[in-house]
Parts: sequence; structure tokens; C-alpha cells
Amino acid sequence: EGAMARSTRVHQDSPLWICCCCGCLPFLGLLKALVYSPLPILIITLGNTFTALVCLPHDVWLSYDVAWSTVTLGANVRWLTLLLLPFCLLAWPMWVFLGSFIASTGWFFGTLAVSVFDDDVLLFGGFHRALKQARTHVADFWDFNYNSVFSHVADIRDIPVGWTGFIFEIRFVRLLTFVAVSLYASPAAVVGASILVAVKAVPVLVRVCFDYWKEAKEAQFWY
Repeated sequence: EGAMARSTRVHQDSPLWICCCCGCLPFLGLLKALVYSPLPILIITLGNTFTALVCLPHDVWLSYDVAWSTVTLGANVRWLTLLLLPFCLLAWPMWVFLGSFIASTGWFFGTLAVSVFDDDVLLFGGFHRALKQARTHVADFWDFNYNSVFSHVADIRDIPVGWTGFIFEIRFVRLLTFVAVSLYASPAAVVGASILVAVKAVPVLVRVCFDYWKEAKEAQFWY
């Protein structure tokens, strides 16, 4: 906000001062985000998904190792965990794909659009910085999943470091109720959420672009 408030690009003497109060910068920001953001979004989405798929075999082993060996789980919760793990592990790459796509889209689209108000970034610059951020994130995600995860698992398997003696357990009747409700509600929730996202995605994106344009005009950064 401070950088935008000091920006010379939104001054009335700026050659960009045409057509609207902010020198068409809101429009240029949206155009810049639309052109520059797809590649870093693609890098993060595909890179993280590839990492999840490559590391899935040892994720399966480590997940079952922890669920079977840790003393923090009671018998009912342990068996429920072992039964549900296949579904969770199969869904893991899909959730990585969706999460990476949604998060990277929001981050790169937003930062690139707003960067037109920042004098420290060239008006049509910032593309290489976005690519560097994407590559760094994928490298960090790979390092955690391929290397660091083993040390984290070592801290929670068997008797975890700093264990206070607490054992997480659920009564068998409540466990059956939880499973029944989950089996009934989960498919409906997934279908309903998918339909909602499909219907709302385009209107939400249009509304975000409209609000961005409106706020940029009303903020009067040139003061």
C-alpha cells in the first residue's frame, strides 16, 4: 500500500494518465496478470502434482508405518485410520493439484495485477520474478516431500518426542456413527461442492476483476 501511495505512475502528469483516474493502470494490471500468470501457475500446479505422484509410494509406506506404530492412537481410531488411508492417499495428488492451482492463481494473478502501481517493478516487468517464485516453491515442496518428511515422521512414529501420555480414542458406537454419516454425506458433499465451484468460478472471477477496477479508481493513489 505504501509503495502504491508513493507511485508516480498514477500522478496526473504521468503519460499513462488516459481514459481513467489511474492512468488505465487497473486495466493494464489485469492485462498483465492475464498474460504473465499462466506460466508460473502451470509450473506450480504441475510441479507439485508431479512431486505428489513421485513421492506417493513412500507416502503410503510412511502413513501406514505411523498409523500402525504410534502409541498416540487408540485401537478404534487406529483401525479406522488404516481403513481410510487408501482413499486419502489416492485422493492426495488430486488435492495437491486443486490446492496448488487455486492458491497459485490467487497469488500470481493478484500480485502481478497490483504490481503496476509499484515503482520498484517495471510497468510490464515482474514476469521473471514470478517464474523464480514458482520454481522456488516447487523446489521447496519437492525437498519437503522427498527429504524432510522422513525426519518429521521419525518424530511422531512409535513414541513421539515430548509425548505426554495422551491417547486419542473414540468409543466404538460413536465411531460407527461417524463412519455412517461420512459414507452418507461425503459423496453428496463432493458432488455439491463440485457443482458449486463449476457454477461460481466464472462469476467470482468477473466480480474480483470488477472490484479490483472499482477499488483502484476510488482509492485515489495520486494523493
